[in-house]
Amino acid sequence: MGQDTLKVLLDEFCEGRKIKSLSASTIARIIRYLKDKNEIPNPKAKISFYAKTGKLVIREKKKKKKLRRGNYTPYSPGDLVQMVYFLCSSFKDKVWFCLCLQIFNK
Repeated sequence: MGQDTLKVLLDEFCEGRKIKSLSASTIARIIRYLKDKNEIPNPKAKISFYAKTGKLVIREKKKKKKLRRGNYTPYSPGDLVQMVYFLCSSFKDKVWFCLCLQIFNK
């Protein structure tokens, strides 16, 4: 829900209560302020409520850091090899495949 959608809803609410309405930019500043203070949770976060304890837990996904080669520069073929494993299973049989990639410097 964006600032323009909220403006329309707030205008209807303010007319009924005879309150001065806010501009769209003011609404955007309020939303930004609440996000900076972590008052508005991330929509991609998983929220769980435990009724027994009454706790609300917000869990955000942690990004996995990609494996990079860093400052290393390969000089000859075979200096830098990347290994990729994956599992292919059908019914009860499990088969592991290994894929080797050679990375060459340009």
